[in-house]
Amino acid sequence: MSPTLYEKIGRDILCLKLKFWISTVVGILIIFGTIFTTEMIKQLMPYQIIFGVGALVAGISWGFLLIIYWFGEKSKFLSIKIEQQSGVKKFVLKFVSWYASVFLSVWFFVVIIILPMMIYKEISG
Repeated sequence: MSPTLYEKIGRDILCLKLKFWISTVVGILIIFGTIFTTEMIKQLMPYQIIFGVGALVAGISWGFLLIIYWFGEKSKFLSIKIEQQSGVKKFVLKFVSWYASVFLSVWFFVVIIILPMMIYKEISG
């Protein structure tokens, strides 16, 4: 996904920033809550499911927060701001913008596809 697509998503979800922060904190609290309430998390399937849900909530919410902060209206990675630069600074900002968009694509792939597969594998045995 390109930086311009993430810019559009960042503009569209900017008003939800507080909700993403709250859901990220709740997800992290769920993760730590399941870790601290049981010492043998691998043997207790309900705790694994709750842990997985917390990890998914925290991962997805954190990804959207990264989009808001990296590609939101006040970001340095906006294509309009990059085009105003010149020389090496313009090249570096374009490179970092593309690098951030590739990172976010990999982040969401891992959180949405790989993480549930790993949790399912642990639960099913």
